[in-house]
Amino acid sequence: MRTFSICAKNPESIPAIEKIASQKGFVYDKGNPDFIISLGGDGTILMCERKFPGIAKLPVRESLICYKCHDEPLDRMFDLIRDGLGEIIEFPKLAVQCRSVRLVGTNEVVVRNADQRRALRFTLRFDGNAGKEIFIGDGIVAATPFGSTGYYHSVTGTRFGKGIGLAFNNCTISHDPVILNEKCSVELVVERSRACVTVDNAPEIITVTPRDSISITQAEESTRLLSHRQIPQGAEPK
Repeated sequence: MRTFSICAKNPESIPAIEKIASQKGFVYDKGNPDFIISLGGDGTILMCERKFPGIAKLPVRESLICYKCHDEPLDRMFDLIRDGLGEIIEFPKLAVQCRSVRLVGTNEVVVRNADQRRALRFTLRFDGNAGKEIFIGDGIVAATPFGSTGYYHSVTGTRFGKGIGLAFNNCTISHDPVILNEKCSVELVVERSRACVTVDNAPEIITVTPRDSISITQAEESTRLLSHRQIPQGAEPK
């Protein structure tokens, strides 16, 4: 890997990073880079993935909250990559579809009540098998293992390493989170009220009305992070 580009939370920090990378023998290529330096926090990684999907990301901390960032000096990380000690780790994404709209998320898919004054009533189907229970609450958070340190963890207080995590957001009857097989499909049918569907911190919002169906599956796409064989990727939250 020799060419790079930069996606930054604070653009004014870009020149300093460009200088370090150039000194280490890397070439700036905005059009077709080998990897993207994600300069910021966890939210910046998500933003970079939306702008440059599929290209390997090197998460560099410039934020207090960045569990996926390396804390090694940047010049050492460049040395390891230059010396062939870099490797790409792939993380599955989630896809959500409602009507003709499809969105893909690295962290999570969130379905929640559009009107905070009214609870959302919905049913769930797993692999086409309809359940009898009608859930009443704010909605659900469907997360990837990558995203299980985020909103999913805030709701459940737990994390997981494989599959699809389903958290029930503020339901009238308490439900433990469910960890589904990565091949499982989830279908949420809105029974009453309107819902909003979002992925990660993306600006797009799907508005859902009663009797609409929302399908959530593991996506074919993946998030690719550049790591080092000598440095574990993704520290646990403290």
